[in-house]
Amino acid sequence: MRTPIKDLTLLGGYGYVKARTTANGRDLDSIGRRPAKLPAVTSGLALKYNLGAVVTGLAFHARVTFTGQTFPDSLAGGINEGATSPQRGSTLSHDGRRTLSLPSYSIADLGLSCRLRPADSTFSPTIRLNVKNLNDADYLDTQKKTGDRRGVYVSYAVNH
Repeated sequence: MRTPIKDLTLLGGYGYVKARTTANGRDLDSIGRRPAKLPAVTSGLALKYNLGAVVTGLAFHARVTFTGQTFPDSLAGGINEGATSPQRGSTLSHDGRRTLSLPSYSIADLGLSCRLRPADSTFSPTIRLNVKNLNDADYLDTQKKTGDRRGVYVSYAVNH
């Protein structure tokens, strides 16, 4: 007899990074800033539930990921001191890009997979249906690139 708990796989993760620039050559304005493109907080939760009681080999998948606020240009746009300054060549200020941030965002994905033959057979074909970015979040990733919008994907794989 199958139990609901045995058929459930739950994964989670949380990351916190308290990174700061401590040395950057003559760029004194970058000291104490977060490194570029590195969010302080990331997290995720994923689950897989085998629906073997309904159809053998059928499974439901879900995932949610969170990416915290990011400063993509925290080390860019430094303004160097002039030749007549006692600290000539050093960066003591910036043009504003270092303080611009990208907001946090969350992405949800759903999927359904069906193994067409038992896993212990010679060939185990599987068909999958996935919906990525289910919530159709409009976001910029840590590289300042537009994130993928909602997409529906169908795949077929044969494991040997």
